[in-house]
Amino acid sequence: MNIEELKKTFESSKMKKISLNINEKTLEMIDDMCKVYGLDRTKMIAGIIMSGIKGQTNFTEKTWNNFIKDKEYKDKKKLIEGKLKELESFKKKWYIDTIPS
Repeated sequence: MNIEELKKTFESSKMKKISLNINEKTLEMIDDMCKVYGLDRTKMIAGIIMSGIKGQTNFTEKTWNNFIKDKEYKDKKKLIEGKLKELESFKKKWYIDTIPS
């Protein structure tokens, strides 16, 4: 699946309303971004979440790989390696590496 197919998949997906508790200043910043981009709050937050998923996934992968190398976590090595495999499956399922940064 290329990025255009992925984009179409997400754009055609059904929206689901959720409740979100968010810091007032963060929301003010998001509202200011909305003005710059000409988007509504929902689209802006959705975009931030999508790009944040890639960033968080890559950060976690890097951190866990560093844990494996750290002697302090040697007793957790198998657990971390298992979690890294789960993370890799997640990345493949959701095409995380194709999401623009």
